[in-house]
Amino acid sequence: MGNDFKLMIRGYFGEQIIVKRRAPGSYVDGVWNEGSESDVSLWASVQPATGAQVAFLPENQRTSEVMVAFTDVEIYTSRASSDQNTDIIVWRGTRYKVISVKRWLPTQEYWESMIVREVEQ
Repeated sequence: MGNDFKLMIRGYFGEQIIVKRRAPGSYVDGVWNEGSESDVSLWASVQPATGAQVAFLPENQRTSEVMVAFTDVEIYTSRASSDQNTDIIVWRGTRYKVISVKRWLPTQEYWESMIVREVEQ
């Protein structure tokens, strides 16, 4: 199954996306400095979230555009237990914040990530 899914992502249903990943920041002489941002190009199949998936989101995120990205490479949400920053996915020119990531078992070959469109400021 794992190789079949990779073929679907990279061949039939997938397209290249950009993942913006920010390194952890730090204090320098008492002033907070954001970490540097890098772009990672990878393949994903991005689909609209189902009503059931949206229902599990906090109410303040249900009115945003919610998508699901299937990748064969892990992407990240912020974690309270680490200094990992949340990845931002750029798909078709629009920025989406990663709000949850699920590694699929038993194959462990791909990840399903819920992504929410960022509000333009």
